Amino acid sequence: TRQAQGLALAVTVATRYSAIRRQGHIEMNVPEVQVLDYQTQQYRIFPQIAQAYAFLFTGLEVMEMYKKMSAG
Repeated sequence: TRQAQGLALAVTVATRYSAIRRQGHIEMNVPEVQVLDYQTQQYRIFPQIAQAYAFLFTGLEVMEMYKKMSAG
């Protein structure tokens, strides 16, 4: 699960940065848009979030199976 935790940490940093960072004017007199509001950024980050959860829960399940098999 260390790999899952590492991925989760990296994705958390990327998501937080994208939520705070603003870039690009779409219209005049309107504040810049959050980077996370761009669809391409969402396409890159959201699957990584899902993958981190999948790896984490899969790792926990495999560890539990290993403990049961080792115990008896």
